Amino acid sequence: MTAGNRIHAVTNHRSGVVGELRVASELMRCGYRVAKPYWTEDEADLIVFPVKDCDLYITVQSKSVQFSHDQGAIPPNRYISGLKKKYLSNNKWLSLAVYLPEFDDIYFVDGAEKIISIYANQNHQKPYDTLEENDEVTITVKYPDGIGIDWKVPKDNATWLTQRISGLADKVKVEKAEIQGLSTFGETKP
Repeated sequence: MTAGNRIHAVTNHRSGVVGELRVASELMRCGYRVAKPYWTEDEADLIVFPVKDCDLYITVQSKSVQFSHDQGAIPPNRYISGLKKKYLSNNKWLSLAVYLPEFDDIYFVDGAEKIISIYANQNHQKPYDTLEENDEVTITVKYPDGIGIDWKVPKDNATWLTQRISGLADKVKVEKAEIQGLSTFGETKP
């Protein structure tokens, strides 16, 4: 396939489904168990279990972005949609995966703090702090660079994605241990 051509017969909806499947398969290739949560709200497109402990999981918002090339020589930027501020407020471990079907590229941002930082660094007209909880946090996806080289999942190096998931899992474990270490009266458990 030539870079820059729209993938044949992939509608925007199908592109989203393909993106979720592509992200899930990449995570599975790294050795993780991945679930499609049909029981949740829109916040979690995928749930990743980084260890065999079913109580420890990481939620992933998966977005797919296609570029239309019938609008001139340089395609316009695109924005992900559907990522709401309340998702980031409610889950600091929420990760974002952005799939570009034209290039079969995945961009992975590990954690809400980093997603917010990308939003802030893209100089959006509305600062993050002024967004309402139901407002969308629009991340700009530029042609053909995605959301930046720092977030691009290398196609030949599973360690890159594994390190990000493992890093998040370690942070979740620490937070979980701190919460479990507190009794109802504020005393620590032995």
